[in-house]
Amino acid sequence: MFHIIRKNVFPASLVGAIGAITYRSYQTYNHKYSFSVFSNLFNNPQIKKLVQTEHKQKSKIELLGIKPLQYIERVHLDYALLNAIIKNHFTNKYIVVYGTKGSGKTLTVERRLRGYLSTYKIVISSQSDINKSMCLIANKLVDELNKLNPNQQRKNVNSKTTVLDVIELLKEFHTKKYYQPKFMFDFSVESTDEKMYEQVKQMAKELKPYCDVIIVLPNLPVNYPGDPSEFYINVDDKKYQLSYWETHRFFKSLNKDFDLTQEQYDQIVKQGNLTPARLIEISNDLIKGKV
Repeated sequence: MFHIIRKNVFPASLVGAIGAITYRSYQTYNHKYSFSVFSNLFNNPQIKKLVQTEHKQKSKIELLGIKPLQYIERVHLDYALLNAIIKNHFTNKYIVVYGTKGSGKTLTVERRLRGYLSTYKIVISSQSDINKSMCLIANKLVDELNKLNPNQQRKNVNSKTTVLDVIELLKEFHTKKYYQPKFMFDFSVESTDEKMYEQVKQMAKELKPYCDVIIVLPNLPVNYPGDPSEFYINVDDKKYQLSYWETHRFFKSLNKDFDLTQEQYDQIVKQGNLTPARLIEISNDLIKGKV
């Protein structure tokens, strides 16, 4: 099933750790950076009107079929993703985020992108999703451009739309100094199909000069040699594992009277990688004193 999310919302406060001063300073920098990248954004009357209209609607992440796990904040992972977006904005590298099921990769990317103007999420679960993707993206971009410039209405495209057609629409965003759309290709499969991945990779390479692209994978293909066009973030890397204080804060959100001890945290970590899925799975028993 192919899904696409469009969010035209005023950049909201970026997700950050409570009390983490350096991280919040970086968030402030990110806002300033975004404004400098799109220097003419708020001088454009069409953009102003669109932002004023769309900002009244509360930003949300739409549930796509299977209900996602509860988001658990991870400062280092969110910081790494934010840094990757900024670092690769002016390069031809797209971002590849991968990790095991339940590692929190999809929700982390969604929450990072939700504050940007015009973010599209394309869920890939079959070959037909890839075949339809360019047509659906193009029609969403047409709708976007029609809102930005009501005096120049464009017609929707047909099923034979190619990447080149999408690029022509993206060029219009650039030449008219609108904002730059962002695309998220999310593989909602148990393991990465190499043939499907190669097709999405080729689309990402062609799209990247005109927009930011993030691909979310359950895993990198076996014996994958790497690609110089890709910037990798492995969500399962131990440096992104939930810290004691992040875990403690999560349990407090479930039960304000429960205080996770360092000893309990160490015991959980010894039993395996502390992913959001695993933490949610054991949360009830741990709070009740069964773990």
